[in-house]
Amino acid sequence: MFDVIETLHLNGDSYVREAATVGLLEDIQNNSGHRAVDPAVFVMYLKPESLRWWNKLNDFWTKGRLLSDD
Repeated sequence: MFDVIETLHLNGDSYVREAATVGLLEDIQNNSGHRAVDPAVFVMYLKPESLRWWNKLNDFWTKGRLLSDD
């Protein structure tokens, strides 16, 4: 699953990349948190680009930083 998410981030158009971040990564974070599972357990499975967006999601929710491709 995490290989697919990475592929979507690397090869998808802007809509696919956004769906991989907001639709998949954010759902993993939210659903695990609601089930008393620390979302950090999934970090070890993330590939570099997906990890970058995982961290951006964390910054969005904890620091109010906008999600942007910078």
